[in-house]
Amino acid sequence: MSLVPANLDYGPNKLNTSTHTHIFILSNPPTNDGAAIITQVGSSGAPFLLDTGASNCAAGLTLAVGAHCEIGVKFAPTAPGRQTGTLAISDNASDSPQIATLEGVGN
Repeated sequence: MSLVPANLDYGPNKLNTSTHTHIFILSNPPTNDGAAIITQVGSSGAPFLLDTGASNCAAGLTLAVGAHCEIGVKFAPTAPGRQTGTLAISDNASDSPQIATLEGVGN
């Protein structure tokens, strides 16, 4: 399985406002042996928020070989300073979970 991008820095953002939604792509490469079953999609929590309206990747989804799904994540800081978090997707692949590192600065 592949999650792109693996790291994302949202940069500075005004407190109590959210950035545009950034889309992460989870792919089941054509070289894999079979379908991938997604068991969990989650962020580490505020200030990094899943945008379910911009996502089609969720628990229970089966990704065929060569298919992909999208996960939307916003950065909405409520405190000043650098903040870090993660986006993690668990599935039945041997390299599960797939994790992206998230960063941003509240100002």
